[in-house]
Amino acid sequence: MLGVLWDRISALGIGDEPVGERRRIRLTNQSAVIGAVSSGAFAVGFGFAGPAFRAPMITNVGAVVLLVLALVLGTRGAHTLARVAVLLPVNVAVVVASMVVGGRVGFLYYFFLFAAVAFLLFEDQAIYKWALALLSVACCVYVRIYAPRDEAVAIVSRDMAEILDVISAVTVIFTVMFIVHLFTRDTTLAEARLATEHERSEKLLLNILPAPIS
Repeated sequence: MLGVLWDRISALGIGDEPVGERRRIRLTNQSAVIGAVSSGAFAVGFGFAGPAFRAPMITNVGAVVLLVLALVLGTRGAHTLARVAVLLPVNVAVVVASMVVGGRVGFLYYFFLFAAVAFLLFEDQAIYKWALALLSVACCVYVRIYAPRDEAVAIVSRDMAEILDVISAVTVIFTVMFIVHLFTRDTTLAEARLATEHERSEKLLLNILPAPIS
């Protein structure tokens, strides 16, 4: 059942676009779902952590709303705006969380993921591709320089920061692997469909025309 739901959400907004654009629409929808689930989980975690984490909790709730909005925009054909709605809020959410939790926590790993996804979603839109990727780079640099690292300032202990650092790194690695899998899988399926359609056309042509002509 989850597989059917996943396929339905992935196909939202897909019409008669070229194969490459259909692949990017699917990845946009899938990224929105992954981002919404992750941001929702962080929002719940920050909510239980106490009043000191209210800012990142609110930011992640806002990110969930915008990521769901991205799916709605995609169904209405606003695919570029949907992709921006996928990448912009998650960058902001990670910056806010890093400034509250502290720079020793490895949230900045997520910016590498966001920059890579920007290149996948905006493959043929150079301005958006570079703008969103450079936004992630700028956010990464900002967090690296300005996020509190002194234990007297940060509200997370050194031991907890190390645990969160490892969790963040592992999560980003597996998320990258999963997104690459989704993208390459869609490419393989699209090539298989094209090959099937070509073979069907060849058979139809052979049935209509004499062999030497066809």
